[in-house]
Amino acid sequence: MEKGYKKRMDERNGSFRPLGWKEIKPWFLWSLALFALAYMGGRILVNTIGKEEVLKFLNWFRGSAGISKDNTALENLRLYFLGNGKMVFVTMILGLIPFLCISGLSMLINGCFFGGLYQAMAVMGSYTLWTYTLHVAPHGLIELVGLAYMVAVSMKTSWLLGQKIRKKSALSVKKILLRHLASFLLVAIPIIAVGAVVEAYITPLLVQ
Repeated sequence: MEKGYKKRMDERNGSFRPLGWKEIKPWFLWSLALFALAYMGGRILVNTIGKEEVLKFLNWFRGSAGISKDNTALENLRLYFLGNGKMVFVTMILGLIPFLCISGLSMLINGCFFGGLYQAMAVMGSYTLWTYTLHVAPHGLIELVGLAYMVAVSMKTSWLLGQKIRKKSALSVKKILLRHLASFLLVAIPIIAVGAVVEAYITPLLVQ
């Protein structure tokens, strides 16, 4: 009986653990490929619709999010974390839809946004590649890893749920969902939190 109890506890504890690199590697690489493709598409899009319209959208976006130079670093930290946290949360929810693997839309949207932003700034002469890198790279790379991880996990979960429906997977739905939730809470959210701290406190020092 003691051995049976230990086995059940091991299985229960093993269910709530995030997906590891080996489990999501192809999905993670696919998510980065989607970002790169959308990044180039965003640069082309700016030349089509006009850089002024993109900058109007950017100003509206920052204003609607409450982000301002007049805010304290702590206020911006909260806004950065909530904004990126919502994005990762939506990605996590999309992963619960079997078969479709549509969480990749998050990478397409972000890639297009940052590609368009860079192209608009470059054409207007507001940023050089170096200043753009200083403004975006310190926190952007961290946030990109967090988002790409959650996208990869969500695509894997969507695929696993589809396999379960088709009765081609021995994993229980409970275990699939618990590992999906653990990936969100124990990996994606902490990475996003670190990115928000860097964006609020370190990036401003680099661009001064």
